Formats: sequence, C-alpha cells, structure tokens
Amino acid sequence: MSVTYGLVRITGGEHLGKLGYYDNDEGKDAVVYLEGAELLSADFVLVPPRFLEQVEVTSVGVERFKREHPELARQAGIE
Repeated sequence: MSVTYGLVRITGGEHLGKLGYYDNDEGKDAVVYLEGAELLSADFVLVPPRFLEQVEVTSVGVERFKREHPELARQAGIE
C-alpha cells in the first residue's frame, strides 16, 4: 500500500512509534516533521517509506492516548 503525504505513524527504525507529517521526498526517503514540531520551521527526519503508515486524522487523539496511557488503553481494549 502506498502512503501519501499527510499524517503518518513511523513503524520502524530510530523513530519507531512516533507520529509526524509526511511532507516531501528526499532521494528514496520521506521527509517527516515529527508531532509537536512547527511545520516547515522545525527540523525534519528522513524515514524510509516502508516505515510509514497512513494515519487518519480521527485516530491521532487515540494514538496519543495509547502512547501516554498504555495500561489504561490495554484495559479498555484499545489496540
């Protein structure tokens, strides 16, 4: 499945599990601004596209909750 520009979750490598905004390409890698960074004024990371998974806007809050409260999320059955 091809990932398009927009919100993504990083599924491997140094930034595993982080959310970001896939903005552009540099060579074979994706240019991703990590969550919390001010878009286009902050540093970006280069991530192989195979480590990107598209994230729906409605799921960003859920992903943040899972990361901040993993035990509560597990107990609530949120995967």
